[in-house]
Amino acid sequence: MNMNDTGNRVIVGIIVVLLIIGAWYLGATYKPGTMTGSMSTSTTSTATGTTGTQTGTDISGNSSSSGAVSVGGEALSVADQPAGSFVVVSSVTLPQDGWVAIRDGSGRTLGAGWFAAGTHSAVQVPLLRNTTSGDTYQALIYSDNGDKVFDLKTDTLVMNSDGSVAGASFSATNGD
Repeated sequence: MNMNDTGNRVIVGIIVVLLIIGAWYLGATYKPGTMTGSMSTSTTSTATGTTGTQTGTDISGNSSSSGAVSVGGEALSVADQPAGSFVVVSSVTLPQDGWVAIRDGSGRTLGAGWFAAGTHSAVQVPLLRNTTSGDTYQALIYSDNGDKVFDLKTDTLVMNSDGSVAGASFSATNGD
């Protein structure tokens, strides 16, 4: 190929641009810790872990307060609940400030709530997209990188010692 030919330079330039765009797209859509397989449903689930800008609020509308630090690790419990614009987390225990994020069955994060270290009961996680009746979702724990802004790329998904994600599955119901 003669690189002195302007047509060849244009073709090579287009190929390079397409490769850069392709690499960017793969980097932008890669989700560390993305689940494989299907999520199981249960009425109430609990998960414990070894270690994610919205603030979680309790059902009365007050900001959730910091409780005693749990040195034993993370814990999360969530029950099946009516579909809507928020998810009620039955209980979350975090040894350090972190996030509870809600993910749908396709792996998309619908919303996240920030919680100070400690134990919180009956707290809401606000969603950017509503849950849908009949679908299964997962509440996941992320450790915050210190900036109190939820970011899938910089906040760390908490994993259990067996390599599974620290989270709990639940179903959205029609509210009956």
